[in-house]
Amino acid sequence: MRVAYFDFLNVAACIAVLCLHHNGIVHQGPSNPAWASAFVAEVLFYWAVPIFYMLTGATLMSYRQRYDTRHFLVARFKRTFIPFLFFSVVWSIKNILMGEHEYLNPINWINGFLNTEFCGVYWFFWTLFAIYAVLPIFSLISDRPRVLRYFVFIAFSYFSVLVPILKFIGVDTIYSGASIAVPISTMLLGYLIATDNTPFLSRHRYWVYTAGIASLVLRYVYTYYYSVTSGEMDRFFFTYNYFTAIIPAIAVFLGAKSMFSRIDLTHSNAVNTLRTLSSLSFGVYLLHPFVLAGYSFLHLDYSSIVVRVLLIPITYALCAFATYIAKKIPYLRILIP
Repeated sequence: MRVAYFDFLNVAACIAVLCLHHNGIVHQGPSNPAWASAFVAEVLFYWAVPIFYMLTGATLMSYRQRYDTRHFLVARFKRTFIPFLFFSVVWSIKNILMGEHEYLNPINWINGFLNTEFCGVYWFFWTLFAIYAVLPIFSLISDRPRVLRYFVFIAFSYFSVLVPILKFIGVDTIYSGASIAVPISTMLLGYLIATDNTPFLSRHRYWVYTAGIASLVLRYVYTYYYSVTSGEMDRFFFTYNYFTAIIPAIAVFLGAKSMFSRIDLTHSNAVNTLRTLSSLSFGVYLLHPFVLAGYSFLHLDYSSIVVRVLLIPITYALCAFATYIAKKIPYLRILIP
């Protein structure tokens, strides 16, 4: 059964990703006059990726009620790995033809594929595949929320809170790097919130909202100060593993669930529209790098906030329309599901 707020979050996170990528000048640092405004967008929409992890858990943790694990893995392979492989090949060919990279050597190509060098935006896939690989294990204890909450608590407390605190005071550990434990725990958190197995968060959601806003403010103020002071981009909080990304995502997820619980969506056209747009999100994610690459030939002024804002709906419309058409063509819908 479709859940309206899942579709809403899927569409919202998809648009948020476009907002992030249309403000890519933020990575140029404070030397760019438009950096401050671009960084506002970077902070406001950074919750997008954790939301996708949470939706994965919310929609797939109960897969055993519908089909077996073999069916689950095959379906995930067809829906995600085949498109990822195809579009990675396309990007590698484009890079070779444009003289941007040398991938004619098989080892170089494999290295580029595994490290998503062809199209950096596709880094998300490898984390998603790791989540798919372990999800069948956690699904066996989906009816034991206390165990799941324990895993989430440990992973969040260490990797998302303690690690950044230690790094801030100058202490680094061999376990302080990017950990798959955080995406997995975020996936589980999505399932727990969706199934109402996190009563504390539900009861105190306004405190969660406050913590989410505080996390956004902290990330902006900290990064702005240290970037301007040093003259270079400070990337301390540029990770989806830290609390500055996870807590805002939790707030957005809870907010959407709470909002939709108070809206009568019976026989609503909005539900059908959300469902349709949600079904296009994966295609938009796959195709939008091509549109962004196409913009380079137009020599657009990305320092203009007007240009950056107006491009977002244009990119979304182009990719959504292309996906909608592709899904109606037998062979193309395999590559753009």
